[in-house]
Amino acid sequence: MTKKEFIAAIAANANMTKNDAETALNAVVDTIIPALDKKDTVKLYGFGTFSTADVEACERQNPRTKEKFVSPAHTVPKFKFSSTFKKSFK
Repeated sequence: MTKKEFIAAIAANANMTKNDAETALNAVVDTIIPALDKKDTVKLYGFGTFSTADVEACERQNPRTKEKFVSPAHTVPKFKFSSTFKKSFK
């Protein structure tokens, strides 16, 4: 499903215009991203939890050239589905 199709589905389910649905979706995304930048956790009960994880620096190897390099420490986004959401896929 593309973003355009997702917006159309939101509009149909919420009985709103596609422009309003796009505005709502963009507002949700534009709220989650800065929260994760601040390393906050965003919990949407019944759906899941957005969070971050710190990855330590480590030595890696390029499989093609066998050259070794150090991957710097960084933060990655994570998402964990809620148990309610998981149960709906049986």
